[in-house]
Amino acid sequence: YAGFEGVIPEGEYGGGTVLLWDRGTYVPEGDVGEGLEAGKIEFELRGEKLRGGWVLVRMPRFGDDQWLLIKRRDEWVDEDVEITREMRESVLSGLTLEELSRHEEEK
Repeated sequence: YAGFEGVIPEGEYGGGTVLLWDRGTYVPEGDVGEGLEAGKIEFELRGEKLRGGWVLVRMPRFGDDQWLLIKRRDEWVDEDVEITREMRESVLSGLTLEELSRHEEEK
């Protein structure tokens, strides 16, 4: 789905509106396998929207498959920005989910 935006029909796998919210790369810090085993994976995101250091921490009291994503306090932190509310547009088309849905309906 790295380059796909559009509407997948309901009932199909992944049904609904698909939007490319961010794109970029990640750089693991340390050995990912060891981090997975220990329940703590550290990495850097180099996206168009999400950047900087992040940590995934396993939450064992909620089950082995529950993880918490934590943003590190670094130069990319801006506590005044709620990024998923304020930067809702696709990095591919510039549309929001609502606009993309309407655009696809008009086709």
